[in-house]
Amino acid sequence: DESDPKVCFKDIYVQLKVQPLTQGGEVKQHDKPICSHEWTRQILEQPATQPRKVMFLEGEAGRGKSVFCRMIADWVRDEFSDAFIPLRIRLRDLRVLAHTLTETLEAFPDLEQAHFVRGESNWLLDKNTRFLIILDGFDELLLQRTATAGLKDFLQQVTDFQQRSHHQLLVTGRPLALQGVDRLITQNKDLESVRLEPIEDDLREQWLTNWQAIFGADKAQKFRKFLKACPTQITDTLAREPLLLYLLARLNREDHLTHDMFANDQSKQRHRVQAKLRIYRASVNWVLEKQRQTENLRLSGLGDLKDLR
Repeated sequence: DESDPKVCFKDIYVQLKVQPLTQGGEVKQHDKPICSHEWTRQILEQPATQPRKVMFLEGEAGRGKSVFCRMIADWVRDEFSDAFIPLRIRLRDLRVLAHTLTETLEAFPDLEQAHFVRGESNWLLDKNTRFLIILDGFDELLLQRTATAGLKDFLQQVTDFQQRSHHQLLVTGRPLALQGVDRLITQNKDLESVRLEPIEDDLREQWLTNWQAIFGADKAQKFRKFLKACPTQITDTLAREPLLLYLLARLNREDHLTHDMFANDQSKQRHRVQAKLRIYRASVNWVLEKQRQTENLRLSGLGDLKDLR
């Protein structure tokens, strides 16, 4: 809802890094984090003779998975326009899990209208057309069955589809969603898994440069001063998550959070603690009330924001 001036994702987006993972979800010892867009390029540019694996990107809430999906779709449209057509699907909108991924996609409202699977277009089966199918929000599947069984069935559908398809699948989700399906993932050799990493210092400085280009040097310097004054729990935890970094920058810009909340005088330690609590409270309230509004209650199955908080 930024309107004065208007702010778009592309204005402040930075290309985060991903850490390659083993099948067991552990960090690969000899593989350092790489740019998420470079990781995508490496997968898409694999030779046709090499079997394709499902790209599986995991990350904590607010780490930037959904914005990555938006931005990588736009990037692929520019970089691979002759090779791959990006197609982004929010899995939270999925209501039915059919017997195969093809049937599941066929029942998806937006794709059904475009005759994506069947009918005159039949895009999915056209051997001259390749899609990068981005399935965003593995942990937000709304399925008419138990959560664990639904996730297992869906993951099996995805890997079965990839084995038989000339398209490329990319799935994102929170690590929380992997509970109960970890054995299936560990045994699954058809997943290329990475973890979205928090914002490093150089990327955060790039983000602040983007922020400055929109709101000016004074506002950007004011926010840098605020981050420097914050306790390490804020600077090195909340301010490493893209969603909360934006939130802190906005609240600072609007003078809800300022650097003088954190006094250096030890006698004001209680004041510092209260200021830190204000930041956490503001963050939680914003995520609960602004980020998805009524979607939060529907996705959690709860009837009241107090219970969700």
